[in-house]
Amino acid sequence: MTDLQTKKLKEAEANFQSGNYSDAMLAFIELIDEDPTNAAAYNGLGVVSWQQERWADGFGLFREAVKLDNTNEDFINNFLDASIKLRKIAEVAPIFEKAALDNPQNDNITIIHQAITAPDNDIYQTVRAYSLGYWHPLIEEGESAIKNGEFVDAITAFIEHIDNVGPCAEAYNGLGIIQFNAKEYEEAFGLFFESLKYNPINSDVYLNMFDCALECGREDSAMQIYEFFAKEYPALEQIRGETEILVRK
Repeated sequence: MTDLQTKKLKEAEANFQSGNYSDAMLAFIELIDEDPTNAAAYNGLGVVSWQQERWADGFGLFREAVKLDNTNEDFINNFLDASIKLRKIAEVAPIFEKAALDNPQNDNITIIHQAITAPDNDIYQTVRAYSLGYWHPLIEEGESAIKNGEFVDAITAFIEHIDNVGPCAEAYNGLGIIQFNAKEYEEAFGLFFESLKYNPINSDVYLNMFDCALECGREDSAMQIYEFFAKEYPALEQIRGETEILVRK
């Protein structure tokens, strides 16, 4: 990059850090227009997209950044997170493999490659993946429908995902929220529990389940479920105080 481009990149990053996403985005786009091989600009634009929850856009931009520069660990990690959230690890594995081959001296890149290719390791069942959550257009459609009170459309989207893409925590949680609003508390409780089987560290789902337990007398069951997962995932201790509502007076 030229000195002027480096200055513009730093200004764009500063705008992002201060929450001025529009100016940051425009600057990153200008940098790409000036130099389509500017990996840092693609990564920066990807970070803005990620912050705005435009997950698919972020994934594509991070992928382009890594293709242009597979030596930068920040680019690699951003791309890994996006690939996990969109469940695209198998699709992009060759990109990580190339990065590992091109950088044999970089232990971190090698470890990432090994983690996603090890036959006995499911990258989607790791704390990192659970923390990132999962995105799919059908899940976004269902969650948006819930916010708009369009429960039938939400159910259709979630069921379509379960039937055609596969079960996931987000779909079962969404269905649980719908059943809770319909006052079908036993059904909702089961759906929240099912959601936790696919992502056992989502604190929002625990809170949903706790509220549901109070409505259907399943406080003891909710506490047992929480304790079971808390033994394996210490981060759940952060919501232990919320379990106080489950203790019958």
